[in-house]
Amino acid sequence: MLNLEKIIALIILIICIVYAYTSFVIMQANLLPFELNMTVLPNSLPKVISIFGIVISLFLILKKDEDIEKDEDQSKIELNNVLNFYYGKALSIIFLMILYTLCLRPVGFILSSILFLFFSSFILGERKFIKLIIICFIGTTIIWLLLEKVLGIYMRPFPYLIQTMVS
Repeated sequence: MLNLEKIIALIILIICIVYAYTSFVIMQANLLPFELNMTVLPNSLPKVISIFGIVISLFLILKKDEDIEKDEDQSKIELNNVLNFYYGKALSIIFLMILYTLCLRPVGFILSSILFLFFSSFILGERKFIKLIIICFIGTTIIWLLLEKVLGIYMRPFPYLIQTMVS
């Protein structure tokens, strides 16, 4: 008999097989001529992710039922307590994600990312504000530098008004 863990692993296996098919067959056919000789192709990461997903989901499906019974005692979800989950926090973080995407262009990547990280951490219960601001600033700046300098992806770092005044 399939339990919930094996059903979820079967669904993930099906998704990973479809993802592997698209990354190995469809994306391979759509490569540009100069991309064929590159070491890392645009479909390299999807290939690796799909293979890992297939291996892990097969491991979960083929796992013995005795091992599952031992794990269920430790990580069992009580469906009786569904009303006690933190739906307000989850919905407010989803709202912050939507607001973050809307603010990326007008506010800029750095400021909108710092505000998103700060307020989402505040919602999740972090109250050390100075430490939180420092971590958000350093993390956002490092990510922006990696995007800009290493990957070559331009993200407007500052608000639109400051960008137009500087240019």
